[in-house]
Amino acid sequence: MAPSLRHSGKLAKALDDEANWGAELAQLRRLSGLASDAEHRARSGQYKVAQYRKNNTISILIASLKQSNISWYNGFKAIAPKVGIDPNEIEYWPHVADPSKVEYLAVWKPPYDICAQLPNVKVIFNLGAGVDHLLLDDSLPPNIPIVRVVDDNLTRRMGEYVLLQVLYHLREMPKLRVAQAAHEWPEQYDPDAVDVSVGIMGLGEIGGHCAALVQQMGFKTLGWSNSVKNITGVKSYAGLDQLDEFLAETEILINILPHTDATNKLVDYQLLQKLKSDGGLQGATYVAAGRGKTHVETDIVQALKDGCLKSASMDVFEQEPLAADSPLWDLPNVVITPHNAATSDRQTVSEQILTQIANHRNGLPLQNIVDLTKGY
Repeated sequence: MAPSLRHSGKLAKALDDEANWGAELAQLRRLSGLASDAEHRARSGQYKVAQYRKNNTISILIASLKQSNISWYNGFKAIAPKVGIDPNEIEYWPHVADPSKVEYLAVWKPPYDICAQLPNVKVIFNLGAGVDHLLLDDSLPPNIPIVRVVDDNLTRRMGEYVLLQVLYHLREMPKLRVAQAAHEWPEQYDPDAVDVSVGIMGLGEIGGHCAALVQQMGFKTLGWSNSVKNITGVKSYAGLDQLDEFLAETEILINILPHTDATNKLVDYQLLQKLKSDGGLQGATYVAAGRGKTHVETDIVQALKDGCLKSASMDVFEQEPLAADSPLWDLPNVVITPHNAATSDRQTVSEQILTQIANHRNGLPLQNIVDLTKGY
């Protein structure tokens, strides 16, 4: 086993003895600059530097630009023994001794063309719910399956967010916020939920859960997706030929669509004009909770200013974080949240991915494979 790199003195000795370790550490240094990184980490005391064994195979690699690689790495290593995986098989990009040994890749917005450097990857696991960032990467080989996360906690959290926003607009809270700022005490009479219709775009696992919650609160609930869904109390529409009919019956529009070629910039001014404006709320509301690139923000701003939209809640945006000079910040009829409607539980995600890897090694089929033709 290679010496432990716990402080700079031992690191120097380890590097002097590199010839006794074999070629692996030398390659590791060339590929990822592990030596300097390890020395920095050892000095900072933030965490222990991994011990590398001679002939160790790093077959599970974590690669992320937007998330903390180290946090995922520590979580994976802690869970690995529970599912029969050696923690020493796990590393995070770019710390990999032999890229040709990597078989499983766990990613969130990874470096472009990473797979070109990992020639023997068998499966790509997405660390979050949305896979659009992967589908837009044309460097990924089409023959490698992409597996998405199914996280019950994320589904519940999205249901909470959607219900919160629907009730917020039912009670016309944007108007009350303005009145509070002006120290006014208005008379306000809100409609009953049974007199207001809520339409959900995207009736997958998350959207279906949200639809069921909204329906249970008494709202007239509709859903639109690629195919007709059977959800108790929810009127289902499917396909572009039924989209206008769906919109005409919808007062509060909930967008939980994935970002695909078909949904890119789908929600624009023309679509928003088709929403029902003479229902219980006497105006249409838009709630963006799926992917920011499925709508056109300039059109939403225009709709909010000219009355096409009465109000909106937005958790996702075309570019994130939302630019400081975006007019959305200053509109009194908009609720802005920083893409935190629902987040995946890291322990749940890590355990789910490692269990799938263990099962795959034992010849069992992968679950939740992304359909590349649909984009989810």
